[in-house]
Amino acid sequence: MALIKVSGGSVIEKVGGHCDGRTITFQQGSSTLENVTTVINLSTNYVDFSGSAISYQPPSAAKSVIYEFTALHSHVDQHNLHHIRFYIDSDEVTEARTTESGGYEGSQVTWRWEIPIGGVANTATGRLASWTSQKILKLQIREYGSNNEGKVHQTFWFDAAASSQFHRPSVTVTALS
Repeated sequence: MALIKVSGGSVIEKVGGHCDGRTITFQQGSSTLENVTTVINLSTNYVDFSGSAISYQPPSAAKSVIYEFTALHSHVDQHNLHHIRFYIDSDEVTEARTTESGGYEGSQVTWRWEIPIGGVANTATGRLASWTSQKILKLQIREYGSNNEGKVHQTFWFDAAASSQFHRPSVTVTALS
């Protein structure tokens, strides 16, 4: 495997795939990705963002891990707003909070966060003092309000018409030295 320079480190492991129920194997274990088959019609309550969860432990030489989740965001109302939270196990990484918004379009969005390893742990940034067992990385999502409704994993438009087409998400983790 060729090493690639990213964020000052080299890639030592990159795993993931489409959220179709596959099991992925990595240096410190394995994880079965969710099998996402349906749309999420959002509400004002946070729900787990289907497909986003992955249980992972990086190689011992890792200095950071990059988490990436790609999914299609679409609208129900004219101006959709989606709020997203990131979790490492049950701890929310508060500085990773984000909002996706748009009008009458559907957008494939990649959500990304780098988790530093070593030093003083910081829940707000996601920094871990050490990482020696599998941790669940996941997102939660909700809509802003009843006038800003949205959905994920499905188009609103396709082939020049209003057409709901399922779109499978993917999740990837990359360990850096």
